[in-house]
Amino acid sequence: GADIEATGEGGSTPLFESLDHTEDTIATFLIGKGADTTKIGWNGNTMLHKAAESSSSAELLIAHGADPKGETRAGLTVLHSSVASGSAEKSLIRLLVEKGADVNAKNDAGITVLHAAARNSSQAIVRYLIEQGADVNAKTAKGTSVIHFATENDDPERI
Repeated sequence: GADIEATGEGGSTPLFESLDHTEDTIATFLIGKGADTTKIGWNGNTMLHKAAESSSSAELLIAHGADPKGETRAGLTVLHSSVASGSAEKSLIRLLVEKGADVNAKNDAGITVLHAAARNSSQAIVRYLIEQGADVNAKTAKGTSVIHFATENDDPERI
């Protein structure tokens, strides 16, 4: 049979590419055939980074060994990617936190998960992160506060 770990452009595997789809049918099939859920892409993205907007894909990957605390070479965690997408479901954010993702993680620029959420996510996700202990007074490496990120969207509800 075909090599399910064969790499294509950018070093991505079939499982990595299957995570672009809204259905988990292909991902489930590949994992059932032994596809490695812990492989890391050329830019340091994990499988969970690729599935950062889909609760069902994330649950599938975590159930088969993917690390919810994984990060890229630039320190971008899966939780950062999820909240930065602006379209991640609260259930996904909750799943990642329950599985050990750090709500106060900072990337190499000092941007916390809450900074990214304040700029891109719903008020409900921002509130949830704060309830889970996210530091509302955190500053980036350049000294930018969470509230500065929140004001970028012209949405008073985020402030």
